[in-house]
Amino acid sequence: MILSYKHRFVFVKGRKVAGTSIEMALSPHCGPRDIVTPISPVDELKRMSLGGRPQNYAANDRVEAQYIKLVREENNAEAIKTRVHSDKVYPFFNHMSLTAVEALLELPSQEYTVIYSVRNPYAKLVSLANMNLSLAKYTGKPMVNPAKNIRQSIQKLFETGGYNLARNHDLYQSKLPYRARIVLRQEHLTGDFRNLLRQLGLNNCGPIPHAKQGSIGMGYAVEEMFTRAQLDIINDIFADEFHAHDYPMI
Repeated sequence: MILSYKHRFVFVKGRKVAGTSIEMALSPHCGPRDIVTPISPVDELKRMSLGGRPQNYAANDRVEAQYIKLVREENNAEAIKTRVHSDKVYPFFNHMSLTAVEALLELPSQEYTVIYSVRNPYAKLVSLANMNLSLAKYTGKPMVNPAKNIRQSIQKLFETGGYNLARNHDLYQSKLPYRARIVLRQEHLTGDFRNLLRQLGLNNCGPIPHAKQGSIGMGYAVEEMFTRAQLDIINDIFADEFHAHDYPMI
């Protein structure tokens, strides 16, 4: 999550929609008062090399300094132990809802733009299942697994209800009037992000880094990764996202 006083926007980070990549690209342009929540240590090190960093998310700035120190030392195990993504520890955390941000801050919403990214729900679940297979050993390199293994991981999502982790629609909802809402679509993210930069006046921003790259794009047909029963569940659980962003149901 990013709240930029400098550029007057709130970036709401959904799951499996290139949120980390977008954060890494926007963070270097944030001002010293802006709120930027942490990302995984491997990606955080890359973000710091680009000029960005997590800041102003914790009640104690010594906590933030310690996390940055551990990341720079590439002491990922200890960095992860700081529980930087937990809403039970810090006021601001990575997958905060827009209403949660509003509850902590009194923003003149009419002056702010809300930014978020979306993706076809089927693709999100394939990405989530693939990540679950590889995240424990993630080093920054693409996480690529055989289709058979991903299907097995998908089955576990349905056995446990883990597919709900990919629901993002509620994160973006608010009753407050904002200046604008900008939606970045995963399928043409480069162009949408370029347009976003123009609207924010950040024309000198570099390309979007590709964090947590997965198996989508490796030749797997999304519709062949699910059973008919699984597709029906997805169509029901993610109906609001399909309709809001005009993704066709299978």
